[in-house]
Amino acid sequence: MGPRQLALARSGKGLLLPPVDDALKILADTSDETLLEQARVRHIVGSPERVRHQLDEIVRDSAADELLVVTTVHDPALRLRSYRLLAEAWPEAVDPLS
Repeated sequence: MGPRQLALARSGKGLLLPPVDDALKILADTSDETLLEQARVRHIVGSPERVRHQLDEIVRDSAADELLVVTTVHDPALRLRSYRLLAEAWPEAVDPLS
């Protein structure tokens, strides 16, 4: 797990960390293992079938009419590949106007 994931796990807000006093309280009250486990719940990785299943579960459980997907890969070509794989795995979610 990289620095961004750890920052997300510690703060629940990605790289935007809370004020120092709040951050110290979060760190004092929660173990890194607990924080990382909580963050893993928000990450979807795996085969196309697994990703589709997990996204379908999120939509079903939340009754969401849209999802925001973020791929945190530095390399633009790999990031684009990730989005293309997602579009192939979950074609009904692709905006037909794009």
